[in-house]
Amino acid sequence: MNFIKNKKLKNKYFILRHGESDAFKLHLVLSHPENGISKFGLTKKGIEQVRDSINKFIIKNKGKYLNKETVIYSSDFKRATESAEVASKILKVNNINFTELLRERNFGDFENTSDENYKLVWKWDKSFDDKSLKKLKIENTKNVQARTSKLILNLEKIYSNKSILLVAHCDTLQILITAFKNKLPNLHRSIKKLELGEIRELKNLSKYK
Repeated sequence: MNFIKNKKLKNKYFILRHGESDAFKLHLVLSHPENGISKFGLTKKGIEQVRDSINKFIIKNKGKYLNKETVIYSSDFKRATESAEVASKILKVNNINFTELLRERNFGDFENTSDENYKLVWKWDKSFDDKSLKKLKIENTKNVQARTSKLILNLEKIYSNKSILLVAHCDTLQILITAFKNKLPNLHRSIKKLELGEIRELKNLSKYK
């Protein structure tokens, strides 16, 4: 379910994909909370990716949007929390809000296996093969879109005229973009891929559909 479909939003939303992590470097799928929350944080390269991305965004936008007034919400997985901490230090934001709603998509039985298995999951997404996902206990795209768009709806009730930075994971954020664009969540791979440490503004296109 897309909780922000046809809704005009009061805030500006920006997404930040975490930087390179230990799991990424090892080519591992790490999506279960018991593994992701306390382990597999950022590499040195990952820290630099986030730092460079934030600094370039600030320069490009002359301090507008992302600054000390920014509200930060992050997945509670270590690779995301460390990315959010890097961003908060640069922006001089004192508080980071952590939420389960931005967690990594749960890849079920593919946990601790090769990240080549992502391609198989994306193939099933594209073909609307939820049966294969369910068989392997993989979170479907509808659920990811529902939880992430629900977060946006909740934030709209709390804030007004704020710039809000959401720090999370590739599939999680790609699927959130589908909510803003009023696209089916299964089509998340048709959207330009978020690179490690990349910042992107979420355009509220759903209200025009």
